[in-house]
Amino acid sequence: MRKMRSMFSNMYSASSKGNGGMVMAKDARKMTVTQCKTHGEFFERFVRGAHKRMGDIVKPDRTLSLPILHVIMDILEQEWELADEEGHCSIALEASFYLIAFCGGLR
Repeated sequence: MRKMRSMFSNMYSASSKGNGGMVMAKDARKMTVTQCKTHGEFFERFVRGAHKRMGDIVKPDRTLSLPILHVIMDILEQEWELADEEGHCSIALEASFYLIAFCGGLR
């Protein structure tokens, strides 16, 4: 995808329409003026989304630490003691979700 974008922007810059236009600030140090479609806001967002989907940009979730898991289980245990039979099922499902997610995160 990068090569095609580079090829398109290079061909556009070399053409007669390649000079003048909008201001595009890539970083704090680089600023160019162009009307090339591959430097527009839409295309920049498209590329950022494509890189996220490909796994190039990774933002891991916050970890669930063991002390926090113990506090969650204490809260669920208190709710268990106050709940009726129908509430026990939903509390057990919630607790099992937390435990499975925690153990799955350890892999």
